[in-house]
Amino acid sequence: GIEVPTHDTDPTGRYEARIKVPGKEEPIGRYGFKVEDFVPNRMKAEMEETTERWGVDTPLTTTVRAMHLFGAPASDRKAQASVSFKRGAAPFPQWEGFRFDNDTDYNGDYVSAGDAMTDAEGRAKFEFKFAPSPKMTFPVKATVFGEVFELGGRSVAANKATTYFPSAISLGVSAAQGRAG
Repeated sequence: GIEVPTHDTDPTGRYEARIKVPGKEEPIGRYGFKVEDFVPNRMKAEMEETTERWGVDTPLTTTVRAMHLFGAPASDRKAQASVSFKRGAAPFPQWEGFRFDNDTDYNGDYVSAGDAMTDAEGRAKFEFKFAPSPKMTFPVKATVFGEVFELGGRSVAANKATTYFPSAISLGVSAAQGRAG
């Protein structure tokens, strides 16, 4: 790569480098980049209790906790939670080798779980009910994301994975091992 020195007084923003051939008006290549100030995080976030076995009849309960890096809780800060649903859950470790997925045309979902404010301990609690699409007919991996915002608008985030069960019954299939005959 090419390194271009910058100075403390250079303005931040979006820039574009163009590669031109002498005698030609149009560039033969372009590369967009940003020059930004680097400001380290002043807070950290972690996901605390998250519903282990979440299903259609059970709301998701989760807590995101934010702390200032110097140790004090990040109280009275805006927080948000969201959930990403994807194929690939392994819902029952005791049933290794079984497949709990199917060929349904399900490509995942991403939904907001709401907004909240952190309390005096830096915790924001969320309770969220989800109505799955008819295409979600098998357990899915649900990744819960928590985000807490500094007063200036920057955020810190954390996530935790769980399994979402769209039905009280999960059908698992395993191919038989051994010789047919």
